[in-house]
Amino acid sequence: MANEQRVRKLTKERLPDKTPTSLLHRLEAAVEYDRILVMDGGKVTQFGSPAEAVRYSELRSSLGH
Repeated sequence: MANEQRVRKLTKERLPDKTPTSLLHRLEAAVEYDRILVMDGGKVTQFGSPAEAVRYSELRSSLGH
């Protein structure tokens, strides 16, 4: 986790005018991003803010998916 934070910090410092692209396996790691794209089985299942993704994930869990 410390390495992820270090990479994000260095990216912001050294490339402030660039849009970073990251591959994440944990939704919690996405909270610092403005927009995220969620894929499942090679298909886009959601695009939006991290908060929207958390709500969607909680809804799917409550429905037994």
